[in-house]
Amino acid sequence: EDGSVEAYLAPPFASNHASSLERLPDGTLVAAWFSGDEGEGSSGCAIVVARLPPATERWTAAATVSKRDGYANQNPVLFYDANVLHLYHSQQPADAGPTNKSETE
Repeated sequence: EDGSVEAYLAPPFASNHASSLERLPDGTLVAAWFSGDEGEGSSGCAIVVARLPPATERWTAAATVSKRDGYANQNPVLFYDANVLHLYHSQQPADAGPTNKSETE
């Protein structure tokens, strides 16, 4: 056996993208990703989080942790440090397209 494990995860919305995984000290895996009714950049695109406890084969139901109408949440990153699980992500006005241009361009 190669040590791989399979576990079922049901996404909360139709469009899902950009996952981040972090393992906690007790062995729990935590996943965060953006999920919405429409594609990336759409209004209401949420950041959701689910957990896979050790020795289980099913993720917890994904919980919405960040959602704002008129905005799209994107690109979550999980980071565990000093007994705290941090979640960082970007947010932009919905349907704004790329917004990384400088003000002088």
